Amino acid sequence: MCTPQALRRKGAGRAVLNHILAEARRRGYHRVSLETGPAHSFAAAHQLYRSAGFELCGPFGDYQADPYSVFMTLALRPLPFEQAAAHTHFAADFFNRAWDLIDTPDRTPGEDRLMVLFNQASICHWLHRDDCTDQNLSVGFWQASRIQALLGRAEEARLHAQTSLAYSQALAPFYLGYAYEALARAQLLAGDCLNARDSLQRARDCARAIDNPDHRELLCKDLDALDRANPMPPATPQA
Repeated sequence: MCTPQALRRKGAGRAVLNHILAEARRRGYHRVSLETGPAHSFAAAHQLYRSAGFELCGPFGDYQADPYSVFMTLALRPLPFEQAAAHTHFAADFFNRAWDLIDTPDRTPGEDRLMVLFNQASICHWLHRDDCTDQNLSVGFWQASRIQALLGRAEEARLHAQTSLAYSQALAPFYLGYAYEALARAQLLAGDCLNARDSLQRARDCARAIDNPDHRELLCKDLDALDRANPMPPATPQA
């Protein structure tokens, strides 16, 4: 296992290691062993493996002892829960907890942090579910954008809205419309009225294409609320 230079110190190595260990547990393995280089050249790797519970051991398999190899091993203990069921539960549970905090007036700074973390945890659990779809991720990143907008973070809100929009391209107009709604909200927060006007118009075009009247009304109400809260100057006439 080798992490490219550009991805080092960004959690990539730990993510790969966690995936390997999760897959080993899923397959019912009882032990994972590895060979790496000496400490003076591979200090970061040794620290990573030790933090995951690996301990020094002797050569295994066809390996032979040599001064350029260090061997480590980890005994895998069965998890006290079924992983797939946990991902199913927490994907929805953390989304709902984030939504409860969105609706909470006068949140404390600690509740603001929890609101962000619940949303990100929900998305993480969705990404580990076999039944995760673009619709789930569209909604998850839409919620992420709404949260960042509530916190006054225009750039983060815009990035999450664009991610929601990317996942929404092939979805029903309801989801695509709400992705544009999130983008418009972020653009208005940043004072980008020109692009916000375009995003709002795209959202309204989607709303007109929604067959379910309840869904159409829900989106239109949110778009109207955005218009009332953020009156924009009239568009500049084209010559």
